[in-house]
Amino acid sequence: MNLGPAEILVILVVALIVFGPKKLPDLSRQLGRGMRELRSIQRTFKGELDSMLTEADAAERPSRSDRKASETQDSSAPSPNGSEGRDTSSSSRDAEVADVESADAEPTDPDTTPDQTT
Repeated sequence: MNLGPAEILVILVVALIVFGPKKLPDLSRQLGRGMRELRSIQRTFKGELDSMLTEADAAERPSRSDRKASETQDSSAPSPNGSEGRDTSSSSRDAEVADVESADAEPTDPDTTPDQTT
């Protein structure tokens, strides 16, 4: 909200008429004190919020580096099938597809149901 010089002048004239010339200086002093107190509270709140965010960020950083270190160790460790950190997702994906295909396949003997197989 932008107030131009004309709007401020109108507000001051209305305040002068409503409160009178004797009370206007006291009211303006009280308004100034209230604004100062409000700014002080705002600065205090912002400072506390910033310190909390800084503490939370500092507490989060070591956990991130710990995760990265453990991921690095996991990828460099040899796997049981001897792949040594290589991507084996395609071979595991092929095995999953084969399992799904075998589950979808119908029995070869039409008289035999899955419950009757031994």
